[in-house]
Parts: sequence; structure tokens; C-alpha cells
Amino acid sequence: MKAVPRMAERKVAEILSEFYISLGCRPVKRIPVLGKTGPDIELNEFNFAVDVKSRISIPASLLAKSGELIVAPGMIGFRISDVGKLEALRRQDVRSSVTVKRWLDHQHEWTTKNTQDGISAIALRRPGMRMDATTIIILETQEQLWNQRIQQFRHKILAS
Repeated sequence: MKAVPRMAERKVAEILSEFYISLGCRPVKRIPVLGKTGPDIELNEFNFAVDVKSRISIPASLLAKSGELIVAPGMIGFRISDVGKLEALRRQDVRSSVTVKRWLDHQHEWTTKNTQDGISAIALRRPGMRMDATTIIILETQEQLWNQRIQQFRHKILAS
């Protein structure tokens, strides 16, 4: 594996760790295994299974702008810098991508087999992009679960 995808996976793990810590969860790291299926980032109590894709072929239509929640058939996406703010983002309908949907479905297959109530995701970025512009794509059917999980952890923090 080239250095850029490894660096992207490490940086996504760092950004997600900051988010997790703000919710009282443990931080995560890149899983340093090549040629495997499943997530590139460790799972923690948030149970978010992320596969990072850093490719020039990522469709621009599926790269969210800041403050935007992109909605394509069967999936939604948001910038990693907006990770805790889905409810506040403005919705923008976009064209789908067969390739990206296939990646997400493959990740969801792994998540369903290997976790209980896991949230499946892919992180999309193009080489040369700023890391905070990475787009997280989840299944549209898991949006409510995502928001509930955030509220659950925020409630725990307030209760303690």
C-alpha cells in the first residue's frame, strides 16, 4: 500500500478520535493490515465501521461541501469536519455512483456479519485534498441510528 492511503487512514482515525473523545468514547487508530476486508479504522463503543477510500476516481458529486448533507439514493454524506452536526446540515440531493454504492454495500455486509448495531461507512477523499474535506458516506437507512447514537453518548456525558 502506498503512503498516501495509509496517511489518509491515520488522519481519518485522528479526526474521528477527537469526535469520539468529545462523546466520552475511547480514541481509535488505523488498522495496520493489508489485503483485508472490513474497516480501516478500529471500532470502539460508538461501533462505527469505516473503510477509507483515497482515489482520484472518487466522483466530485459525492464530496460534500462544508455545512452540507449530501443525499444520494440509498446513502447520505457529510464532511468529516461536520461529523457531529448532521441535524444542522442543509440537505443537497446529488447523483449517485454505482462504484461508491458498491463499496458501501460491501462495507455494510462486513458490518452486519461482524458487529451488533454497527454503522457502516466509507470515507471518500481524493489525493491532494485537505483531510478535513474528507466525506463520510453512510447508508441512508442508518441516519437515524447515527443521530440516536450521538444523542446517547451526549446524554451519558451530561448525566455524569
